[in-house]
Amino acid sequence: MLLAVLIFSHNAFAYNLFGGRWPNQPHRGCCAQLSLYYSSGLKSYDKTGWQNGQNAWNASSANIVYLTTTDTSNPIYLQDGYYNNVSWDGVTYLYPCNSCTYSTANVVMNWYFTGRYSSVGSYSTGEIQSVAAHELGHLLGLAHNNLSSCVLMNGFTDQRWVQCQIKTPQSDDANGVNALY
Repeated sequence: MLLAVLIFSHNAFAYNLFGGRWPNQPHRGCCAQLSLYYSSGLKSYDKTGWQNGQNAWNASSANIVYLTTTDTSNPIYLQDGYYNNVSWDGVTYLYPCNSCTYSTANVVMNWYFTGRYSSVGSYSTGEIQSVAAHELGHLLGLAHNNLSSCVLMNGFTDQRWVQCQIKTPQSDDANGVNALY
């Protein structure tokens, strides 16, 4: 009997959540809508990656619709930059914290890795989309899931892209979003 209680009390979800979410969005059902502002200085290959990542989420079974805006006061800002002293190829900063209601976010792609002329870089178009879609997953409130290498929210690009060729949300990623929205 104790074994049955332990088995059924275990959280069966494979996705991980930060604990925060965007305000004024549905708690269940369809669909949360978030507007993305693309920095005017984006490298063309990173902008394409962001757009492809946005389209991948919009085409998924996740309860999310990403829109694009030209309103510079938009709270969600997509950008890129050259950071050669870090190990990340993308990062998402959610404000004010990771366990409350978000009000703003900066999402960054590192063209030290994605760039066409970096000694380390030259990510393929698919790999750049994988990074972008992954960061857009964080923007929704998803945390890393390193239990399965073949999900979008795996924190390691080498596992997510090189081993599995994942550049779109998988069912586990969509289930995590659907648990939030």
